[in-house]
Amino acid sequence: MQQTAEEVGADVMTRSDLPVPTNGDGWGDGSNFIWVPSRSRPTVGDRELFELLKTHGDLLELPTEDGEPLESPWHLAQIAFFLELIHYAWRQRTDFYAGGNMFIYYSLAQVRHRDYKGPDFYVVLNVDGSYGREAWVVWEENGRYPDLIIELMSASTRNNDLTTKKDLYAHTFRTPDYFCYDPETKTLMGWHLHGDAYVALQPNAQGWLWSEALNLWIGHWYGRYHALDTAWLRFYTADGKLVLRHEEAERQRAEAERQRAEDAETRLARLQARLRAMGVSDPDSGDD
Repeated sequence: MQQTAEEVGADVMTRSDLPVPTNGDGWGDGSNFIWVPSRSRPTVGDRELFELLKTHGDLLELPTEDGEPLESPWHLAQIAFFLELIHYAWRQRTDFYAGGNMFIYYSLAQVRHRDYKGPDFYVVLNVDGSYGREAWVVWEENGRYPDLIIELMSASTRNNDLTTKKDLYAHTFRTPDYFCYDPETKTLMGWHLHGDAYVALQPNAQGWLWSEALNLWIGHWYGRYHALDTAWLRFYTADGKLVLRHEEAERQRAEAERQRAEDAETRLARLQARLRAMGVSDPDSGDD
């Protein structure tokens, strides 16, 4: 069904009919796209907006996927690991949003040139995290950019992660905490934004790096996750405790309950033994 400009809130010009999107030029049919009304776009020159409207109608389509697979099963699992950990650790909070392998849209020029940017993992603080997004659209989020970004490098992305993306995150996003991890060499690098430049973080004795944005350490952990036994990145509290997954926390809770029950049985057995030594019969034993 076609929509009029009035129906979508066009703010520059009106059209009685908008073209139905097609797949012919790479723009989708809406199933994998976010539709952004023109009234929500950032301020741009009339001429630029006119060209955008003339080309794409009163609605811009923002792809939420590019069809490119992640570098390895480990990369996919590590992103899932981060998301699981941060959501469980902050399960009482709704003032943050965490995304993984998700596009971030921050300018119309970026959309026009289809220059899609999708950090492997990011966290935005002080936003409404009570609902999901298919992409992070900065002008729909009151200009909020990620407070933390983690890129999981590979041979094909390493140079871009350490140069082009690093510059973008520092100068355009102004993301306070930026981390890069190389799973091949097990090397973790991190920077904190000071003024207009990133300053390298120094690891602690365990080799962990501190994130001011998360108020957590980021460091190695060796174990099994998603059927892979290898090194992973995990979060640690300020005092060095591992931030647990829900499954681990439940297992820990069950183990603590079991230990408490065993301790109670041991104390009871000792008490009964002392009573018998004093000649006091155990009322539960059935002895007179």
